[in-house]
Amino acid sequence: MAASGQREGRKMEIRRTLTVVLAGALLCGCTVSSLAGQAEEPGMAASSPEQLWEQGREAYERKDDAEAVRWYRKAAEQGHAIAQHNLGVMYEEGQGVPQDFVSAYKWLNLAVSRYTADEASLRDAAIKIRDRMLARLTPAQIATAQQWALAWRPGLPTTPGTGDPSGKKDTGNGQ
Repeated sequence: MAASGQREGRKMEIRRTLTVVLAGALLCGCTVSSLAGQAEEPGMAASSPEQLWEQGREAYERKDDAEAVRWYRKAAEQGHAIAQHNLGVMYEEGQGVPQDFVSAYKWLNLAVSRYTADEASLRDAAIKIRDRMLARLTPAQIATAQQWALAWRPGLPTTPGTGDPSGKKDTGNGQ
């Protein structure tokens, strides 16, 4: 019973963290360059990373974690730092995706590297979460996450459940 209460408390903490990230993004007027997204589904018009992130934010507010992950991934793959940050947190917690610390570290590392000077508070929050992940990862897992982050390029999709742009299946343990 205590574990269930702790788990619910942790979920609330994560929701508050993502809400703070979302609110911070809106308050600082964060935008990204006007990269055009590619339609991945029939009938879906190409969208900017900002529009994709907004779809994810709306799904998250509806508590539809799987849908939020879907939209955040589309924006993150185009280089949207806040979407990368949010996706990393969702992988860390297993919200809408299987829990995967290697993928979480990768997306958080990318977010840290892509935040602008105007987004310093968001960058600091991503660093704090990313660094907290170090205790959960082996050196080999950290190396894998860093390799994936280095190989990542805007517009290069990653298959859900993999962190590697080559599409190699991630087992969640970096092997």
